[in-house]
Amino acid sequence: MVAALKKKHTLDQTGFDVNDDGFVYGGRQFAFDDVIETRIIRSVLQTTTVFVGSDFDHSVSILFVTKSGQQLQVTEQPTWAGNSKLKTVERIENMFSKISEMSKTSRIEKYTSQIDKFNYFDYSGWRFFTSDLKIVNIAKNKEFRLSDVSLLKSYGCISIKPNNESLASKFLSKAFSEVRDISTLADTDIIFTIFKKYLSVSWN
Repeated sequence: MVAALKKKHTLDQTGFDVNDDGFVYGGRQFAFDDVIETRIIRSVLQTTTVFVGSDFDHSVSILFVTKSGQQLQVTEQPTWAGNSKLKTVERIENMFSKISEMSKTSRIEKYTSQIDKFNYFDYSGWRFFTSDLKIVNIAKNKEFRLSDVSLLKSYGCISIKPNNESLASKFLSKAFSEVRDISTLADTDIIFTIFKKYLSVSWN
């Protein structure tokens, strides 16, 4: 995360806190099962000064999407005027873990209900067909059959690599900025289990 001019969506600004019944955000109470999607981004910025040593700035940004479509964000990051506080970052991470665990059932049901009705589920701008075993980029309407591609997993992303792709095809895909990456920052704690169960896709 790049240092911002001022802090936004902080604990103080949002009033974010977890309680026995769910959590509070912006003065409103939300139940754990109101949450249908979670995201978290963590980073550590190291600043080294010659003859002095290194300082570390910890940042975290979390996001909850509710059944009503609200997006609730909480962020702790350094600004040009001051550093982030590690204790605050750790507190946000702990509350995120609690909400993630307590909302797991409702988040899984978001995907399984789609599968039961349509034999597909939507995730990160892609549609995953569980019977036909294919994936489609929703915005570009670009289709890939799982039998024709390799899925390469890295942090926060799955890259689609067509098998036996020619050099000309690789060049054209880059030249026309073909979208072949699937962001996995959403629901990271459950999505790989869903991939394995319904698509027979897994990684070591």
